[in-house]
This record gives sequence, C-alpha cells and structure tokens, in this order.
Amino acid sequence: MLIIGGISIAVTAVVATEVYDYVYFEVPIKNAVPSEGYAHVDLVPVAQTVHPYTIEDITHDPINDAITVTFKGGTHPVTRERVVFEYVETYSVNESFAFRCDESEGGSYLVFYGYLGVARKNGTDYMRLLHYDGTTHGSMPCIYPDVIIHSRGSIPPAEP
Repeated sequence: MLIIGGISIAVTAVVATEVYDYVYFEVPIKNAVPSEGYAHVDLVPVAQTVHPYTIEDITHDPINDAITVTFKGGTHPVTRERVVFEYVETYSVNESFAFRCDESEGGSYLVFYGYLGVARKNGTDYMRLLHYDGTTHGSMPCIYPDVIIHSRGSIPPAEP
C-alpha cells in the first residue's frame, strides 16, 4: 500500500497580486491521489549525479545515511517558462519530497521521491529512491521552492 502521508501544506504563497492558501483550495499535498501502478524504486549509484526536473544534485552522507538534495530552477516542462530558484535540503531514510509540480484546473500533478536508504548491488552502492506521482483534488499553484519545502513528509518503512 502506497501512502503519501505526513505531507501537509499550510502555507500561504503570493503570486502576482493574489494570495493562494493551499489549505483554502483543499489540496494539501498529503491527499494527492497516487497513480495506479506508477510507483517504483529508482536505483541511483551513490557516485552519480541525477538531474530530473528541479533536482540539480543528490549527495549521500554515509555517516547519517541521509541525502542532501540541491534543487535548482530550470525550464518548466509544459509552459517552457524559466523558473529561477535554488534550494538545498537534507532528507533522512523514509522521508519524501516533491520535485515536480504541474498545474492544471482538474488537479495539480506532483512527482515525489522517497529516500529508502542505500543498498549494495554487485559491489556498487545505490541510493534507493521510491519514485511515485499523484494528483491533487483541485488546482494548486506550483510555486518553487514552496512546493518542495512544504511537501516534506514520511513514507512507510521499507520492507526488508
């Protein structure tokens, strides 16, 4: 069972002259409906840099078994607009975060990673990243880095 839990948005963000309150729109990220059958685990070599959407770099801290993610603005995949921001955050095992948000009237589309720890395979250490997506129950403004900051949550512990 995939649970997008512990991710609650109760922040107000300013866009142009309007104020958007995530709770007012009744679309807290924690209630995003996961896509059927999409969740999978990405194995990313610890020594390799990944660059999906807003992620510039992920580094592993072997002492604390945590990852530090550097997020950086890029070109929006739909509107092709340039999004300028930089944000760095550290996540522990079983913590999750959104790294992509696309707005739509029916519900905003979010893509998440959940850090599951490191596993060794054929002599190489891999970061295990639960990769899943979901759609909110209504439109939500995708403001970076706010969406990333307020999407931090927890995932169920990985089964051995």
